[in-house]
Amino acid sequence: SRHFCTELFSALLHPLPALGASMTERWRALESNPDVLTGFIRKVGVSSDYQFHDVFGLDEELLMMIPQPCHAVILLFPGAERDDQTTGEGGAKDPFFLYQVKGLGNACGTIAAIHSVANSQAASSVAPASALDTYLKAAKEVQAEQRGQLLLSNDAIQQAHDAMVSEGQTSSEGADGNVDFHFVSFVHSSGSLFELDGLRAAPINRGPTTPDDLLKDAAKVIQEQHIAKKPDMVSFAVLSLGAAEA
Repeated sequence: SRHFCTELFSALLHPLPALGASMTERWRALESNPDVLTGFIRKVGVSSDYQFHDVFGLDEELLMMIPQPCHAVILLFPGAERDDQTTGEGGAKDPFFLYQVKGLGNACGTIAAIHSVANSQAASSVAPASALDTYLKAAKEVQAEQRGQLLLSNDAIQQAHDAMVSEGQTSSEGADGNVDFHFVSFVHSSGSLFELDGLRAAPINRGPTTPDDLLKDAAKVIQEQHIAKKPDMVSFAVLSLGAAEA
């Protein structure tokens, strides 16, 4: 089985125009670094009881090294395609899903982190009146595209995102903001495994799972639906959301 490079990959996405600022100023790409994504979710209000962890490979013995329970999985993979045909129903549907509207630039890492928290027990740890708590309450009853617009106008979350961009150790953005990779998340909801990609019309149901099998089932989907389709690419990275290390 393929093993993952352990170097830090940057969160990447074909550039989209930001509103009111250049791409170098707003929603730049985050690294696929567990410290960076953990720093982001803590800045917006998630308890220090949770953090992201590196997943160094998808073999069973390597998955056994990941702290359990696993609450969500994030994948960074090469290439991304926008599906603008529809933005789905959104609203109060399960799972929580937001659409990456065009002003959100390279925010796919932040969107994947929000999807991971909002659809896991980590959501119950979000501090009242924090940036994420305020956003999720406002987004709860609106559709997916409106959720993207709410994120675009949320200065507190954008500032947390920007702060963690500056914490990163690498950058794969060119001078024009071009990047070639994309973040998605995998969550358990109502007995199913969902792949949440902000560039897609709606959540993708990847079949049955349970909270205990989330990591194993997400790893299988990643192997079959992503890695197998790009066998010559080695630049994949996987993170899990779980309990903080003591």
